[in-house]
Order: sequence, then C-alpha cells, then structure tokens
Amino acid sequence: MRRWLRKNWLNLLTLIITLILLLPYLWLLMGAFKPINETFAVPPHFLPKRPTLDNFIGVLSRGRIQRFFLNSTIVAGSAVLINVLFASMAAFALSTFRFRGRQVLVVMTLGTQLFPAVITLIALYHLWGSLGLLNTYQALIATYVAYTLPLAVWMLTGYMRTTPYEIIEAAIVDGCRRFGLFRHIVLPLSLPGLAATMVYILLVCWNEFIFAVTLTMSNEVRTAPVGLYSFMGEFVYDWNLVLAMGVLMGVPLTIVFLYLQRYVVQGLTAGATKG
Repeated sequence: MRRWLRKNWLNLLTLIITLILLLPYLWLLMGAFKPINETFAVPPHFLPKRPTLDNFIGVLSRGRIQRFFLNSTIVAGSAVLINVLFASMAAFALSTFRFRGRQVLVVMTLGTQLFPAVITLIALYHLWGSLGLLNTYQALIATYVAYTLPLAVWMLTGYMRTTPYEIIEAAIVDGCRRFGLFRHIVLPLSLPGLAATMVYILLVCWNEFIFAVTLTMSNEVRTAPVGLYSFMGEFVYDWNLVLAMGVLMGVPLTIVFLYLQRYVVQGLTAGATKG
C-alpha cells in the first residue's frame, strides 16, 4: 500500500480535488430530479429517492422559457460569429507582421481585462439609452462583443504565433497576398485556437447576467440567466425549478464543449511557450 501511494499520490490527490470541484454540479444535477419535499429533507440526501421529471416539465411549461433560450442563442451566437471574425483578423496582424507599437497594442488589449466589467454598466446604459437601443438584441450583442473581444484577440494572437514563419515566407515568395495568406494558410492552421476562443466567448455570453438584466426590460429580449432569476420571487423561491433550469442551461454548453473538446485544450495551451 505504501509503495502504491508513493507512485500514485499525485493521481489520488488529483482525483480528490476533481471530486470536490464536481460536487456542486453533481448536487445540482441530483437536485433537479428530486421532488420538492426531498429538496428540503432533513437530513439531506444526495441521491433522489423518488426521481421525477416534474421539475423539468414545470420549467418548460412556462412559455417564456423557450423565448429566453432563443434569445440566448441569438445573442451568444451572434457575438461568437462577430467576435471570431474581428479577433482572427486582429490576431493575424499582431502575430504575423512587425510594426511600431505592436507590443504596446498587445499589452493595452490585455490590460482592458484588468478592470471589472460592471464599472462600465452605467456608461453603457446611458449610451444605449441615448441611441434608443435599450431592450434590443443590438445593445446586448455589441456589449458582449466589446467585453470579450480583447481576450479573444490575445488568445488567438498567442496561438497564431505558433504557425511556422517559414510557411508564411514561402507563401509570400510565391506571390500570396495578405488576405490570401490569412484565409488559405493562417486561418486553417488556427482552427484549434478558433475553437477554444469560440468556447470561451460562448461561455461568457451564455452565462452573463449583469448586462442582460440591466439592458433589457421585457421577456422578448431577456436571456436564459435572467429567466433563471425569474424563478426567485420576493418571498418565495422555487428552488426545485431553479435547479432544473440550471441543468437545462448547461446542456447546450456541454454539447458544444464535447463536440469541440479535441481542439479546446490544444488551442488553450499552444501559445503558452511562444514568445
């Protein structure tokens, strides 16, 4: 046993830490299948004694829930597409070409992430209000793009730097123009980085709450996190429905992550050792 512990102590420690990190999510998942009387049972129990789908039925029976998910899909999907388009072009310029002020620009881009986004909330509310865009998709999409674009540029810049410069030089010698170099060489080689960036943007935009609840006023525009908040009243909390809604919110993200997982790790780590 001592010999086994000496060889596998790191794996055992990793397993324990992983279980601790997963415990809240497992409790959320199990709680979504519990009836209301088991949710507040004393002493609490982890596994549901009488599993039920009534919580999910109760969530989906509220017609506005489908609208919340549709709004999240529109807003997050649009932000991902716009962000990847602009971030990939900016990262291509910062990683491929040498020009005065390039390093300063990279540092300034990353420096925008040092400040909490909530400090811009009042300014954004005033801006979209003066433009007549409060309670619109345009305001949310533009806000999310501005919020996630700097880190997306930084992530893609680090990844695109891993592209062998010999390939770029050979393409330039063969007469490839800059747009062709970006479209036919650098962009295809950067698919893992693009996948990691897309997952990051999707996670942020899908789960964001403060901007969504402040810049929207009607259920026609509000997103899924605001819909989750609607289950919490002034005096009564529908905790069983909150748990079910939380599980439903995680399903789309889980599907996307499982589909792109082979690219995500590679995309997040490829630029770590590239100067």
